[in-house]
Amino acid sequence: MVSLYYRDAAAAIICYDLSDDKSFTSVHFWINEMMNNNDREEFVMALAGNKCDMEPTQRKITKGMSESLS
Repeated sequence: MVSLYYRDAAAAIICYDLSDDKSFTSVHFWINEMMNNNDREEFVMALAGNKCDMEPTQRKITKGMSESLS
């Protein structure tokens, strides 16, 4: 049922919390969902890590980890 909300969308912004490993792990699920439920050739997907203003010592997701998904 939920896929009805994003099926055939032109774009998606997938957000995750830089201080939460579980949030980052779910990014893989959402990337697959977007790819499997969209037939557009020019589908745009953006990845956004939020809470980037926190202290670097509180972050669990590194810049390298984020870049590995792009």
